[in-house]
Amino acid sequence: MTNNNAFFFHTALIFLCAFTGGVIADSGVQKIPEQKYLEIIDAPAKIIKFMDPQSPILGMASKCETFPIVGKGTTWCRILYKGDTGWIEISKGKVVDSPTVISAKIPGIMMGVFIGGSLLLILVVGSIFVISSLKSHKVKRYAPKRDVLIISSSEKEILYSLTETSTTLSKCLREIGFKVTAARDIDHARNLLIHYTPDVLAVNWQMERNILPKVEAIISGMEKSSSRIVRFYNVPDPTEIS
Repeated sequence: MTNNNAFFFHTALIFLCAFTGGVIADSGVQKIPEQKYLEIIDAPAKIIKFMDPQSPILGMASKCETFPIVGKGTTWCRILYKGDTGWIEISKGKVVDSPTVISAKIPGIMMGVFIGGSLLLILVVGSIFVISSLKSHKVKRYAPKRDVLIISSSEKEILYSLTETSTTLSKCLREIGFKVTAARDIDHARNLLIHYTPDVLAVNWQMERNILPKVEAIISGMEKSSSRIVRFYNVPDPTEIS
């Protein structure tokens, strides 16, 4: 071949490659001129580092996830995966022109669902705690008083207005569910209150003189004395005292 013919041959070859494009061989993968994406339709799909049976697995793709395609062969394609490139079987997905809106937003949607669910759980647990606290406080505050200490030297006789029959005060209280303890005088009551804390004190006003300050003295030494109920009976009508 003469020099002129060789020059003409090389020039023609350069123009042929420039106008027809070239196929770049990279492990049998053809470069894709326009960006395509692989949308996973058969999950889970294994993504491997390189085309080898001993290749490490980069991850598993979920259904509806889409990945940019870097290169494409007959049965495998190369994709971008978490800042790296990996290989995945083409049969595990379909080639699309753009990622779907749902798949593109899956991480954000999952994060939103997680945060929303967490906030809802906190709200529900907090509401249950507040309601339980209010109920327990209400029950504790308004619990019926059932333990009565009667301070009297004698039984108080009372009359049933409906049946016109008489009974004692202690018996009447027991019949309606009270636990009744009796103290015959102030000293007896003081000794009982050392290890006993009644809800209600019923005091016979006529038991002895100056009963009020004595009762106040023993009540002041009681635990949580402000929550105790004190009732005097047989109290004279001031209008009848001359």
